[in-house]
Amino acid sequence: MLLSLCFLLQSLVFPWTTNADYEMSPVEKLNTKINSSKYDEINPVISKDGLTIYFTRVGHPDFNRTLMDENLDLSTSLSFNDYQNELSNIYQTLSGKKVSSVTDNAFNQDVWVATWSNGDFNNIQHPDYPLNSALPNSVCSLTPNNNELIVINEFYKDGSMYKGFSTIKHVGDNNWQFPRPLFIYDYYSLSPDVNLTMSEDGRVIIMSLNRQSSLGSNDLYVSFKVDDNLFTSPLPLSSKINSIYRETTPFISRDGQFIYFSSNKPDGYGGNDIYVARRLDESWQNWSEPSLLPAPINSVYDDSQPFVNEFTGYIYFTSKRDGTSDIFRSAFHPMKENERKKTLIIRVVNSLTGQPINGEVVYGKLSDGFYTQTLNTIDGTIYYSFTDEDDIMIKAKKLGYTGVNKDVKLSELYKDEITMQEITLYLEPKDKEEKFTLNNIYFVQSTAIIKDESYESLDLITQVLNKNAALKMKISGHTDNVGEEQSLIQLSLERATAIKDYLVKKGGIDPKRITAEGKGRSEPLNDNSTEEKKSKNRRVEFTVYK
Repeated sequence: MLLSLCFLLQSLVFPWTTNADYEMSPVEKLNTKINSSKYDEINPVISKDGLTIYFTRVGHPDFNRTLMDENLDLSTSLSFNDYQNELSNIYQTLSGKKVSSVTDNAFNQDVWVATWSNGDFNNIQHPDYPLNSALPNSVCSLTPNNNELIVINEFYKDGSMYKGFSTIKHVGDNNWQFPRPLFIYDYYSLSPDVNLTMSEDGRVIIMSLNRQSSLGSNDLYVSFKVDDNLFTSPLPLSSKINSIYRETTPFISRDGQFIYFSSNKPDGYGGNDIYVARRLDESWQNWSEPSLLPAPINSVYDDSQPFVNEFTGYIYFTSKRDGTSDIFRSAFHPMKENERKKTLIIRVVNSLTGQPINGEVVYGKLSDGFYTQTLNTIDGTIYYSFTDEDDIMIKAKKLGYTGVNKDVKLSELYKDEITMQEITLYLEPKDKEEKFTLNNIYFVQSTAIIKDESYESLDLITQVLNKNAALKMKISGHTDNVGEEQSLIQLSLERATAIKDYLVKKGGIDPKRITAEGKGRSEPLNDNSTEEKKSKNRRVEFTVYK
């Protein structure tokens, strides 16, 4: 809700540009944690809720140096010079020409992640292996699972890499599963410049490839899903889309009715420009005549890699208008197909903690009186589109929890022309006690002073306590093992007490409902052998009960 409000307020003050098909605000360059002055930032991919942006940074000296050969990491087993020579040979094989630097190189690509906090994408992460390595790593799309990406190239655990695409799943914190190849019949491209977008339902992919059937260099091709991670041979889009020029960086709109892409056709503003076209039939090959997006999105410089997030109302794209490739966005309302699809954003929440929880969601027609369909959450959330106007009954299920049915009047959404609505389904633990840890609670080092970036999470806790007057809470502070035992116990108690004081003063919570305790180093999660492990032990745990 806070994010949606921020976007609404911005839209009220922006001087909008309008024409028959679009309404948009002036472009906004993303902050310097994302955009750098020396390196290229490309391929923005935005999570469905708009709170996370994945992007690729090119030529940065702080790239992940992991280079696997069977079970051996050459970055640690070879000397510096031998490692540089090995990586240089790999890049030379990929590019077909001599490589002068492995750092300042177009094949030096890593995926970075930024998440929304305090009104901007302030939290930046550079994920480790296996999402990143010394080989080219570049993100290009989401799958229907909001925690899974599609990246360029096929990767294998023996260290080999082949042309193509892979899927890779986020499994919590900074951890990613090893990539799985995305198999496409008769896949090939005559150039390394490739890209891909996947439809919302995962049934269709559109790729930018340079094939023998291409009219120019890169053209757009469509493939259809035939099995898990398996797609048909690519078919070219019609000549209304493809031309003797370069068509690249496709993006399929959430409803599957439009395709955005970039082209260097001469009828644009200059360089690469962004276009949009409407799908005409189920072949996915026939499209309307493309429309050129107007300024300020397009410019006389290279503008490409569009990504439209309909939940927040922004189009993200890259542009070289400031010299290097940077990521920009504009509040953007594109033309809409007159269709009858309504989307529910279903959030499953632990009723005691207010935290997202994974589980099953079952639903059925309200008139039938029983559940007929089952959905599975990803990080406690499902985006699901309904085309029927029948009212439904829906609830969440999970072993050890009790769910409560909710009736959803889809007929009223259609009547009011609402295209997207958020609902929350609660799961109540049967044991009436839940413990959880918030990872974004921060203190000034060696003190109990709460940092400003912690307040957003603490405010969510006050909301949970205010909504559930019967809930009580225990706050437990924990430290690593650096320091005297009594000093650590005192510090952890002071930190827990500081959080209690904030909840009481800011949230108006009765202090009798909250207890604070300091555990010091007595209950570690691990052996404190590394700085990363120590940081996990420095934590605040919340236990809620009735």
